[in-house]
Amino acid sequence: MDNQNVPGKGAATGALVLGIVGLVMASKAKKEGFSGGIQTAGFVLSILAVVFGALGLVACIACTASIGILSAL
Repeated sequence: MDNQNVPGKGAATGALVLGIVGLVMASKAKKEGFSGGIQTAGFVLSILAVVFGALGLVACIACTASIGILSAL
């Protein structure tokens, strides 16, 4: 089989590039039959993007709350 026509390879590459949206794309690639390294890397990077995004959101909320508390004193 030609490496360029592997079902799901495009979805796996999209998972690597798209980060958070990659969670959906990685699942789609696996359902289509592609479970190579690109799909796995995309899935792992997507998980990391979600975790670091959540940590960044919590940090922003904590920073904003602390500024509000300090300005009230």
